[in-house]
Amino acid sequence: MDAFKFGGLMAISVCAGLKIFSRWVNTMVLPKLGLKTRKIPGIQQYARGMLARKHFQEAMEHHKATQIQKYIQRYIASREYHARMHNIVVCQAAVTRFLARRQFKGFKATAKTICHTKKMYKGLENKIITMQQRIDELNQGRL
Repeated sequence: MDAFKFGGLMAISVCAGLKIFSRWVNTMVLPKLGLKTRKIPGIQQYARGMLARKHFQEAMEHHKATQIQKYIQRYIASREYHARMHNIVVCQAAVTRFLARRQFKGFKATAKTICHTKKMYKGLENKIITMQQRIDELNQGRL
């Protein structure tokens, strides 16, 4: 600590000492370890590759899961749509049937009154014919 008070001379010598130490390590220590230092980049490459493959595999699984979810949701939505459309058609058929029955009952009532009126007219027509015949007979008998 006291060395830094002398205008930075000690700081320069520390930097120089680090350079000397790193050269000594590179020239004396690392060659003795030789194989170990050469294997480290290979291990690092393998680890990076393994992590990249793992990341890619996770991304593919996520993508495949998303695709499966998409198709299942589409299937469910399609099934719900067809069920709703079927229910709408059934409801429309029920309403149409109800209105047709109501109209048929109206037609039936109208037909009944027409038949009744026809019978009444036929009865009146018969009475008129018989009365006409009597009138004719009476007219012939007076003459």
